[in-house]
Amino acid sequence: RSEVEGQGLIVRGKHLVTVYSRQAGVIEKQYKQLDQLVAKGEKLLALDIADQSIQRDAAQKVKQASDPLNSRATAASNQVEILSLKTLKAAQLALEKNEETLLKLIEEQRNQYHSVKKLYESKQVSADEVASAFGGLSQLEQQLQSLRRDVVSQSIGYHQAIQSNAQNRAQIVNDQIQNDSGLSQLNLSIDQSLKIASPINGYVASYSATVGDYVNPGDPLITMMPKSGDLRAIILVSSQDFERIKVGDQALIAPSSSPSIRFGYVKGHVDALAESPATEVELIKAFGSQEIAQTLLQKFSSDGAM
Repeated sequence: RSEVEGQGLIVRGKHLVTVYSRQAGVIEKQYKQLDQLVAKGEKLLALDIADQSIQRDAAQKVKQASDPLNSRATAASNQVEILSLKTLKAAQLALEKNEETLLKLIEEQRNQYHSVKKLYESKQVSADEVASAFGGLSQLEQQLQSLRRDVVSQSIGYHQAIQSNAQNRAQIVNDQIQNDSGLSQLNLSIDQSLKIASPINGYVASYSATVGDYVNPGDPLITMMPKSGDLRAIILVSSQDFERIKVGDQALIAPSSSPSIRFGYVKGHVDALAESPATEVELIKAFGSQEIAQTLLQKFSSDGAM
């Protein structure tokens, strides 16, 4: 029988489970104690949500104030579009009623002008009569052109009103989406801050942060050990002791917190040996916890070999 000392951890199940923070904030409440049995979904911690609550209240007030303003803006844009359409139809109707008559009058006046012009060339009428005939023709042509330009102008105005109304509606919808999205994000942030829950049925193995600590997204908070599963001892030993251990060896494990004289041993056997010195990456895979892996590596040192 040989005795080997090392740093390690007795775990249940395949690996430990670390709970990470999904939000930034100060831990306000701790609901469970070390080694306490916790059901899946039970609360473990809660972050302070004072700032998020203020932001959410402000966003809700903005939404409440903007909704009636958006309704009035939409109604005003719709009214402008309706009035533009009415003006366009009035211009089209005026042209429709008068265009045929004006075209006939223009043709008659043009013929009269040419007749007067020929008479003037034969010195049968004065220049004033020619000017009068030409003026009458020009006046009729201007009336027709004015009606046609009015239709074109009102058509342009109507399509501009349609485009402006569409842009206003799109902007309002976009603003509403952004407001709703912001509120949803704040609600999610508050929910994730208040409900830091256990992902498994198990025991609280360790706390990486406690009440009053500030945490960032991705920071480890709690390490959980599964409630069920075989017990495994993952141990770091010196390279010298490592050479004396073989797969299949019987093992009597005495945790440092439980003296063997008083509490006895945990019986087991060597199931596997590492093929190379332990690294942090390998320990994270073994324990499922970066914090525990780093802690063990920091505590364990034997001539630089592990």
